Amino acid sequence: TVSASGGIYGIIMHIIATGTFVLVAGFLYQKHKTKKGALIALLCGVVAWGLIMMPANLIITPIFTGMPVEAILLPIILPFNLIKAGINAVVTFLVYKSVSPLLHR
Repeated sequence: TVSASGGIYGIIMHIIATGTFVLVAGFLYQKHKTKKGALIALLCGVVAWGLIMMPANLIITPIFTGMPVEAILLPIILPFNLIKAGINAVVTFLVYKSVSPLLHR
């Protein structure tokens, strides 16, 4: 989700995070369309999300907030993003099969 209070900064960060997750998980799942393949693809998407958001926060946050790079707390950013991506992965895993027929029309 994107909060309206995040403005353009929130939108950019959301596109980077979600785009990374979807591209990695989607590409891997496309190659291995099994339940195990889906789990591995989603796990890789979660890891990619967490890894991409560390440099994204170091580069983009200072531009939009004026905060010095030294003030950005990477030990907090990584767990936050892994939890958020993990929730997305669990929800995706639980609802994908029921939504899939609508996507393939």
